[in-house]
Amino acid sequence: MTLFKPEDLKKMEDAVTEAEKRTSGEIVTLILPASSDYWPLTIAAGLFGALTGACVAYFWHFTHPAWGVTFEWALSLPLLGFILGVLPTRNAKVIRALVPQKLMAARVHREALAHFTALGIASTRDRTGILLMLSLRERRVQLMADAGIHARHDDGFWKDLVDELIVAIKHGKATEGVVVLLGKLGNDLAHHFPIKPDDTNELNNRVLIGRQY
Repeated sequence: MTLFKPEDLKKMEDAVTEAEKRTSGEIVTLILPASSDYWPLTIAAGLFGALTGACVAYFWHFTHPAWGVTFEWALSLPLLGFILGVLPTRNAKVIRALVPQKLMAARVHREALAHFTALGIASTRDRTGILLMLSLRERRVQLMADAGIHARHDDGFWKDLVDELIVAIKHGKATEGVVVLLGKLGNDLAHHFPIKPDDTNELNNRVLIGRQY
C-alpha cells in the first residue's frame, strides 16, 4: 500500500478520534487495495492469448516442416499465449484502462455497501454512522452516510467533500486530504448530533485495511 505509511494511518485515526469527541456520530475509515479482482477480464485475456498461440503453432508447424519443430512442442505456444495474456491484466494500470468506469464504480459501491453493513455502521444508536472508503486499484473514493445524517444534506454536500479529497490525492496530499475531510465530517456531526452524556464509542476509530468480511 504505497499511498499511506503507518504514520499516515495514525494521523487519520487521531483525526477520527478528535472528530468523535464532539459528536455522538461514528466515522469509519476503510482502505481497500482493490474492490474486485476482475478475474473475468483476466480469463478472457488468457483465452485470447491461448487462441493466438494455437493459431501461431498451427501455422508454424504446417508452413515450416523443415525446421524440425514437433507438433507437441508447437502446442506449448497456447500455454505461453495464455500466460502472456494473463500477466498484463494483473497490473492496476491495465485494469483501469480496460475495465469500464461504470463497472469499477459499481464494484466500489458494492464493497462500500457490504462493509457498511458488515462493520455495523448501519446499526449505530442514532443512525449517524459514516463510512469513508478509499479503493486504491480503482482510484475511487466512496463516502456513505446512514439515514440519520444523510437526511440532513443533499447529494451535493457529499460530492463536494469527495471532490476535495480527490484533488488533494492528485496533488500528492492524500493523508492531509483525508484528515481535512474527517475534520469537516466531525464539525458537521457535532452541529447536527452533538455528543450526549451517555455517549459511547460504538465503532473502532482505527483505520481498517483490506476487506473486513
